[in-house]
Amino acid sequence: MISLGQLPERLEDLLRLERRLERERWWVNGALHAVAQLQAEGPRTIRELDAQARNIDRMRVVIAMRLAQLACPADSGPRS
Repeated sequence: MISLGQLPERLEDLLRLERRLERERWWVNGALHAVAQLQAEGPRTIRELDAQARNIDRMRVVIAMRLAQLACPADSGPRS
């Protein structure tokens, strides 16, 4: 963890650190919520969360493929 004396001096670096910490906080908060939900609801919830994770992974693959197409539009068409 970064102490106050170790904070970046540049605005861009500080904003990047803030975004990283927000993502970490979001992840930890989600994990805590999931654990509490699992303890309260049992195995059915585990299957539902697993299905949700698989759906998110599929969407990330679709997005990655689309990003690749947009990044290299010349490579997306048929070759002669």
